[in-house]
This record gives sequence, structure tokens and C-alpha cells, in this order.
Amino acid sequence: MCILLLWRQEANELIGRYKFILAANRDEVFYRPAKPACYWLDQPHILAGEDRTEGYEGGTWIGVSKPRGRIGVLTNIKSITPSIDQTKGGRGKLIPNYLSTADSPLEYLKAFQQEAYTYRPFNLLVGYLTHDLYYMNNAKGEHPLHPLKKGYICVTNDVFGDESLKSQYALKLFENTLQAADVDDIHTSLFDVLQDTKTNVADTNTSAIDEYISSIFIPLSKDQHGTRTHTIITVDVNDHVTFKERTKLELNDSPDKWLESSYEFDVSK
Repeated sequence: MCILLLWRQEANELIGRYKFILAANRDEVFYRPAKPACYWLDQPHILAGEDRTEGYEGGTWIGVSKPRGRIGVLTNIKSITPSIDQTKGGRGKLIPNYLSTADSPLEYLKAFQQEAYTYRPFNLLVGYLTHDLYYMNNAKGEHPLHPLKKGYICVTNDVFGDESLKSQYALKLFENTLQAADVDDIHTSLFDVLQDTKTNVADTNTSAIDEYISSIFIPLSKDQHGTRTHTIITVDVNDHVTFKERTKLELNDSPDKWLESSYEFDVSK
């Protein structure tokens, strides 16, 4: 997944009736098999899409769990060559592992902090839909982790905090959309944000590949890479969760053909 846009309630502020709003795109090659979001048969408390690539089965890029409303989100970090332990599972397992543990978010992150370098580079967010979230990456030597601030944030394929023109544009569009959106149709407005194709580059000397990945929505390339999945998660004042996904199943589907699914549940107190 290549971009995450998130707003969380500060003080008593609400957007409409919501206190948590997330919109995210997963960008991936289309020949990498994946299942759309659903409750997992072997772990029915988990609601997530699932990587089905051989050797990486059971991983995911974003997921939530019932009844307490845990959430995990993962993006890769580009242009870094790590030392990789090939005996380790894919980084996508970090999310279902968290969603299934009894550990607190901080305990979970600390438990594998010293082994984080063995995974390919990642930004990782774990926590609760209605409480604290924590952030960690493995791109820097000390693998820092810290509580995630409330309000508006954007995470892309850069180390979180290293702002790009893409993240600046996306965050502003996200904020403007939420402030202007019809609260009864906010999910539709967020899907429109995730379909935005404006490129965000500094000058004409930008490489073709950097320009290609500078938009929120990544069009299909000749290498079969592009935006495959949109995910929207909202939590209202009553801790009612709505999880919506649009995913493109087939490479040759028409541009406007997406499989849409929707799930709802209440977070237990």
C-alpha cells in the first residue's frame, strides 16, 4: 500500500459524527495474487485483505480486528537496500500477528524491535481505532517507535516525516475534502480522493518513474503495476466501525470496474 491518509479526533472535535477517518491506497503489481478484504476463516476476528503470493501467504497491508478494534497498517519504504534474513516471513505478517496478540501495541513493537532490520523496509502503524496508535520504521538504525500524533497525517513510501510534494498535496486534498464533505456521503468523497491522478513533481527534470508514482492514484503501467485497492475506515461517536473496500481483481478489467465490499461492527468497551 502506497499512501495512507488519516484523521483522528483532537479534544472534542468531530468531523460530522466521526472521530476516526482513514483512506488508503494499495499499489502493487497485478500478477501478485491477493484476496479482497473479508473475515479470515482461520482467524475470524481479523478483517483484512490477504496476500496470496507463494511464500508470503497470510500477510496483509491493512487490517482491523474485533471486538476491541485493533488496527494495523503497513507501507513499504522505497530506495533502501537492507540486510535481509531470508528465514524471516514477509513483513505483511506483522499486521495479523499484532491483530492476534494479547500484547499492547507498545509491547508488540518492542518485542521485535531488535529484529526489525531483518525485514524489508517498512512504515508500520499499530494500535486501536478508538485509542492510541504507535508508529515504527526499520529504515533507520535505531528503529524508532513513538506514539502517533492526532489530527491529520499522511504516510507514503518515504520514511514517515520526510514530506514529499505528493504527501503535502494529498494531505491538503484530504483535509479540504473532509471539511467540505456531506457527512452522509463521506465515503464516496473519500473514494474520489483516492482516485486523484494529479502528478506532484518539482520540475521537468523529474525522472519518469518518480513522476509516475507522484499521484495518489497510480495508473496501470506496462509492467502491470498500479493502484489495486482503495480502503476507507471510519469510526463514529458511538464506536461504530465502517470498513469499505474497492479492489480491482483482474488486470484487464475496465477502469471503472471495481469489486466493492462493506463491513460494519461495534468496538467493545
